[in-house]
Amino acid sequence: MKNKILILFLVFFIQESFAQVKDFGVWTSVSLQKNVNPRLNFCISESIRFNENANQLSQHFSNISGEFNISKNLSFTSALRFSQKFKYDETLDFRYRFQLGLAYKIKVKNIEINLEERFQSQLENLKRMENWDDPTTYLRSRITLKYNLKKKIEPFISSELFYNLGEHFDNVRSRLGFSYELNKFNSFKTFYMIDKEFNVKNPKTNYVLGFAYKFSF
Repeated sequence: MKNKILILFLVFFIQESFAQVKDFGVWTSVSLQKNVNPRLNFCISESIRFNENANQLSQHFSNISGEFNISKNLSFTSALRFSQKFKYDETLDFRYRFQLGLAYKIKVKNIEINLEERFQSQLENLKRMENWDDPTTYLRSRITLKYNLKKKIEPFISSELFYNLGEHFDNVRSRLGFSYELNKFNSFKTFYMIDKEFNVKNPKTNYVLGFAYKFSF
């Protein structure tokens, strides 16, 4: 367990040390979550992302998701996303994504470890219906370490690896941040992320600040 935690920290800080800054972005989201019962919830969210040193709108998307707690530690998730991607040549790319995932959590005293495996399939170029691209499919593996301060603030660190099915690994995202529970219904999360591409032509590295608000009822 200690070795896994050490590797997670090393992945984050090695990227910080050696990655060249290509761009800076800001990701924001607002979510509305309905807790149907202790095992089931649904969530609707709207997200906006900026790049080019946070001066240019990069992407807007709407996301609908559901989560079912199979057991105390294991949960199943599914999601649909419709997005608008703003390209550098000022054209607009419409995209549709479908996701399925499993998450398993382990608690050791005040430390919570979350292991997540997600499958996603995405169609692009929906605006040009006669010329759709073949769907791109990924497996995304993420490990998240949270520390429960027994207060409203919960710091976390995570690393996520992207595997392009049938191809290779081509992206890694590492985050460092905290969540804050304002009250029973309102929560807020902020993070700093290094988003690094590899094994692709002209790989990019982005530094991102993220802000997310959620209302649960």
